[in-house]
Amino acid sequence: MKKTIFILIISSFLFSCKSNNNAPDVSNINVDIKLERFDRDFFAIDTNNILPGLNQLNAKYQIATPIFLQFVLGVDSANMINGVKNFLSLSNGLYDTVNTVFKTTDGLEKDFKKAFQYVKYYFPTYQCSKNCNYCRTG
Repeated sequence: MKKTIFILIISSFLFSCKSNNNAPDVSNINVDIKLERFDRDFFAIDTNNILPGLNQLNAKYQIATPIFLQFVLGVDSANMINGVKNFLSLSNGLYDTVNTVFKTTDGLEKDFKKAFQYVKYYFPTYQCSKNCNYCRTG
C-alpha cells in the first residue's frame, strides 16, 4: 500500500510538470558583447611597479578597482602597495590554476549576449552604457 501511494505521488509530480517555454525569439536582435577580464589585468600588474599598474587598472575599471581593493582585498590607501604586492605574490599559484581550468569566457559571453538581447527586446529604447559591470557592450 505504501509503495503504491509513493508511486502515485512521484507519478503526479513527473506528469504535472510541463515545460512551457514562452520566451520570445531574440536571435535576430544584434548585440555586441566583449567581456574584459579584470582578474587578468589585475594579475598582470608588475610587483616591482605596483602604483603605475594600479593607476592603469583604475583608468580601465574606474568602478571595479576601488571596490575590489577596499572590499575584497581590504586595503586602504595607506597600505595599498604592500597589500596588493602581498596578495599578488601569495595568490599567483591559485590564479594560474584558475586560468588552466577556466581558459575562456565564451559561455559567459553567450549568456550576457542573450541577456542583453532580452533587454533590447523588452526595452527597445534602452541604451546600455559602454561599461556594464565587468562586461563591455558596444
